[in-house]
Amino acid sequence: MRDCFMNLAISYFSFLEPQPAIMIKSVDYDETLAAPKKAYNDGFTKWDEIVVDGPCTIEELIENLKEKYKILAIQIGCGTKCLFNKYMAGNKDEIFKKEVYELYREISEDKTDGKTSVCLILYAVSAEDRTHMKLPPLKYIFSH
Repeated sequence: MRDCFMNLAISYFSFLEPQPAIMIKSVDYDETLAAPKKAYNDGFTKWDEIVVDGPCTIEELIENLKEKYKILAIQIGCGTKCLFNKYMAGNKDEIFKKEVYELYREISEDKTDGKTSVCLILYAVSAEDRTHMKLPPLKYIFSH
């Protein structure tokens, strides 16, 4: 596939071929973590995303990520707000039973209609070997 740039004011024509997207891959040793870092799906680009259809509870979302994507969710957030943290104090059962949209509205004080999607920040490890994972954005669709 080629792109063309034309500037008729100065009679300039340029044809170019775009480079493939850069792949984010696993590394044996990450200097920031001082440990190995695994890439989701053995490599992904910045254009990839994980799409999860709602509505579902936090517990169902975590189970879905574990079964379908082999990801153990440690922390789930949206923007600067934390919806779930595996190590949080208090009654986790109450949070597990809440729908993601309900918890999102409660914490973020957002007054959306629930017909949109939201990008969640996910910090997770591999379900197989507990290695830190680098993931594409998680797009959660509230409802259809």
